Amino acid sequence: MQVPAQAPAAEKQFSVRLLKNYHPCGVFDVVGWHRPKLERKDAAGNMVVVQKAEFIKGEMAPAPYPGVGFPNKIWAGTVIRVPEAEARTMQKGRIGELDFDD
Repeated sequence: MQVPAQAPAAEKQFSVRLLKNYHPCGVFDVVGWHRPKLERKDAAGNMVVVQKAEFIKGEMAPAPYPGVGFPNKIWAGTVIRVPEAEARTMQKGRIGELDFDD
């Protein structure tokens, strides 16, 4: 008689905001990234908000410079969801900080 194989218990996952560019070791999910506010001066010298700050869900942060895309690298500023062990390692190495889901 065979015992049915049980799926391993789902490991607890944490959202981590990357402080440095990083490639996760295991399975991860991209939560999104925080797009900063963009201001420019108008003709009168006043600062005008061109693009408001917002959280963009489901996308990775874009590369800081054009032409530097790597297929497996995740750029700083992206929020990813990783297993607990990797989240602790990232936090110890100051690669990322815990982020809360919106």
